[in-house]
Amino acid sequence: MRAGNTAAYVALVALQFAAMGLVSPDRAMARGPSDGCKVGPLKSNSELDDRVAACTILIDTSRSPKQLALALSYRAQSLLNQKKCDAGFADLMRAKDVSPSKKSSDYYDLHLWISYYWQHCKGDFDRGLEVLNEAAAIPRSITSGPTCSATKVITRRRLPTSTDRSP
Repeated sequence: MRAGNTAAYVALVALQFAAMGLVSPDRAMARGPSDGCKVGPLKSNSELDDRVAACTILIDTSRSPKQLALALSYRAQSLLNQKKCDAGFADLMRAKDVSPSKKSSDYYDLHLWISYYWQHCKGDFDRGLEVLNEAAAIPRSITSGPTCSATKVITRRRLPTSTDRSP
């Protein structure tokens, strides 16, 4: 087995375990980096093919819309990195359609990648800016992103007035 096919092999093993009932596809997706369908720094350009293959497997076996949208988004990013713009754009639009929450940070990120497509693949900067404006208008819920644990609640103290003073 070639070293470049490691991610695809791991994904196939996860599917075998799912078929035997030892692990569900939902758990396989939750593991993140070990399944090969991921984004981030690359060790080599050949890793993009492995990521596309691993994401394709997860797309085909995905049970929830959230997992499907995330796998489509990750595959689209890999395809855009390979300069396969139209296939990447198709995945982004499908991910946008199936996304269960229109207020999540993942949905917002889809708009950023769609804007990337318009600007870097098509050279249409005006359309790219339109998509960024759409992203800016997305109402995001407080719970959709990371929370800050250092936030303090500040209470207002009522200042004394002249009627509060005793004679």
